[in-house]
Amino acid sequence: MMKNEILNLLSLLLQYPDIQIKKVEFKEWDFFKKTFSNDERVNKIIKYFKDTDLIELQKQYVNLYDINPCTHLYAGYVILGDDLKRGVLLQKLKEEYNQCHIDLKNELADYIPLLIKLISKHKDEILRRELIQYLLLPALDILVNNMEASIYKDLLIILKEYLIVNVEKNTEITLKQ
Repeated sequence: MMKNEILNLLSLLLQYPDIQIKKVEFKEWDFFKKTFSNDERVNKIIKYFKDTDLIELQKQYVNLYDINPCTHLYAGYVILGDDLKRGVLLQKLKEEYNQCHIDLKNELADYIPLLIKLISKHKDEILRRELIQYLLLPALDILVNNMEASIYKDLLIILKEYLIVNVEKNTEITLKQ
């Protein structure tokens, strides 16, 4: 796997589960484990996504993210609420997605799985650092504090730890090899 593929996998795991989640190959899961030094949380996450059928994954995702307003995955809303500043943020993010040729599909621009894709593809290190420090990390802090123990909470904590480590390395999104 290339250096940004771990971010792509984390993005996939945080999206509404579809057939793609069941197509993750052994080498990708193995790389995921090695990246996080065989962290026990990672082993639980892998087991959960491999062993749980798609319908159950979808049901649990909806119950956690779509029904509970305290745990949805829209970083701008988590931080700003309905403030007009969120509208400005969404517009600026949309421009950055267009620049990187990332299709938003039907999602808003502050959707965390899409933000992860954006930081994995964007060439501007300063922008990536700002997205991580001022949008993703604060939103992840709030989400983690609002969630009860779950696989998804572990996944958000792992993402947060990964981003922190890589921001400290001058935002160069690389893995410990």
